[in-house]
Amino acid sequence: MKRFAVLAALVFSLSLLPVGRASTTPQSPTLDEAKAQATAGNLDQAGQRFQQILKADPDNVVALRGLVDALVAEGHWRDAVAPLQHLNQLQPNDAARAFQLGQMESWQTGHRDQALALLKRATELDPSNLPYQKYYAQVLSWNPATRPDAIRVFQQALRESPSDTDLLMAYAEMLSWSRATRAEAMDCYKKALAQDPHNVRALAGEAQLLSWSGHSSQAMGIYSQILSFDPNNVAALRGEAQIYGWRGDYRQALNLAQQAHALDGSDPAATLELAQANYDMGHYAEAKSDLAQVAGMDTPDYINLKREVDHALGTYVELGYALRRDGELLDYDSADAVVSTPLGSQNRLTALYQPFRYRTTGGDFDSNYYALMLDSQPSDTVATHLQFAGRTYPGVPSQLEGAFDTTFTVRPSFKLQMGFDRESDQETLVSTLGADVDGIFVGQVETNLATIGGSYSNSQHHYDASLSYTDGVYTGQNLASNRRWGFDGNLGKSVRGDHPYIRIGYGFSYVSFDHDAEFAPADGQPPRVTGGYYSPTEYLLNYGQLLFSGNFGSHAKWDLGGFAGMQNAQTFYTSFSTFQFASTFSTHLTWTMTTNNELRLGYDYLNTYNAFHRHLFFVSWRHYF
Repeated sequence: MKRFAVLAALVFSLSLLPVGRASTTPQSPTLDEAKAQATAGNLDQAGQRFQQILKADPDNVVALRGLVDALVAEGHWRDAVAPLQHLNQLQPNDAARAFQLGQMESWQTGHRDQALALLKRATELDPSNLPYQKYYAQVLSWNPATRPDAIRVFQQALRESPSDTDLLMAYAEMLSWSRATRAEAMDCYKKALAQDPHNVRALAGEAQLLSWSGHSSQAMGIYSQILSFDPNNVAALRGEAQIYGWRGDYRQALNLAQQAHALDGSDPAATLELAQANYDMGHYAEAKSDLAQVAGMDTPDYINLKREVDHALGTYVELGYALRRDGELLDYDSADAVVSTPLGSQNRLTALYQPFRYRTTGGDFDSNYYALMLDSQPSDTVATHLQFAGRTYPGVPSQLEGAFDTTFTVRPSFKLQMGFDRESDQETLVSTLGADVDGIFVGQVETNLATIGGSYSNSQHHYDASLSYTDGVYTGQNLASNRRWGFDGNLGKSVRGDHPYIRIGYGFSYVSFDHDAEFAPADGQPPRVTGGYYSPTEYLLNYGQLLFSGNFGSHAKWDLGGFAGMQNAQTFYTSFSTFQFASTFSTHLTWTMTTNNELRLGYDYLNTYNAFHRHLFFVSWRHYF
């Protein structure tokens, strides 16, 4: 959206004409000289002359008008607000100045209420001025509470000027913001294109609606058409940036958004898209700086992005509660306390404390878990996660845990992941707490697994694939090491892009242990080859997957998904040739109660590996500072 340079030039030329003024001070040679400097284009010198006059005569209307116009012409919009406010007080019936001040209040100061009052007065003073009505309606449309008034103003103006294409486009743009009125918006764009098939604003609007309805390929075709005969079209560059961002090609999205912003830095939509691209790239400080340039805007996209950027750069605390029910094999209740703070703009440090209360048929016991995590993004193509952790138990040795993983973005559509993870195996009482067998302490199993894999996504055709290989050993107190290796693969396709997002997929998992260590020490097996954890020498799972996700209004996000399939397992108790059912299910809800407070709820069900049926419930509250 372009600022009001044309109007500024108009009122600047008008200010040079003789006008009445509130002051009775006669016109002095200094005023003539200032006007002559302004006419000659020496705006800085003219501004200084006008300021000298106003020191002696603060109510000199001609000097006020000249100073305002000189400041505006030089781009000093904020400096022009104070003298223009004074001029508006002296000449409250000047529609052009009321309108100019209303624009400044809406864009430069963000004083929406004052801006609307001024713009409304300008339209009342000059009701036939179509640009006044259009801009007034646009400012009304930025706030959902005043959008019905905007519709009324737009419709009234269109009744008086039904052939005004610019007015029709502004109305269509506002209608496009709501899913309920996008069909009407498309009709407006079609109407404009019927008059002029090459109307780039209507073409860009049509492409935007197509992209929002999941037809991004068609939208990209229209944007390419626009750019073929107008390479510097800001709307088309911005629209392509948005689609590339949705497709995960954040680098290309940023390049296009930077081009659009360089061409028109006063367009708030282009600045907002630049902020979104920087946020997607992890450039949170840059995104915050971009948003600071978008004054007086409160559209849902702006509000959501501002909240996300503030959260990414902010410190938060989180308190939670979780419970697991496992048929009393290893039930627990736990509390969570998290403190997380950014270190610069590319790192985040998080501390976690979790006290556990375990309930088993063999007795209850307590445990404490401590973790310190560092998430970093040293470059646009590398992201890392480092974690140091430990667990303590009553009367038995503590355990050290940790993890490190790295993601390399080779291309926007292809990523490589590598990592190592050491954690306790909390399957049974023996694998978690350990047991004493004839004076020998055994158990407390630790997994030590390294993983390497890759993932590919084709957002244009809406499918993705991943494959990973895992290898490592399970260790424990006085237990023989047990190598575990395997492959995991997944292939999926999104059949709906939004509201809700729906993905279907197929996956497989193959796992092999050196020996079956599922037995407890009392089962008659040698203690060193027991451990109480599920460890089939061969395991194969084939499953179908379904995922839903979406929003409940603008304050809640949810997801729902799971899989069902068949598994084959070679253990001491089962034969690999026997098929058995396997399934998982999970659902989560994040509710943004206020700008800085979120409530999270979740439930997970696991019926896999033929060994356990688990239910996990959790709830947490997060507060951002």
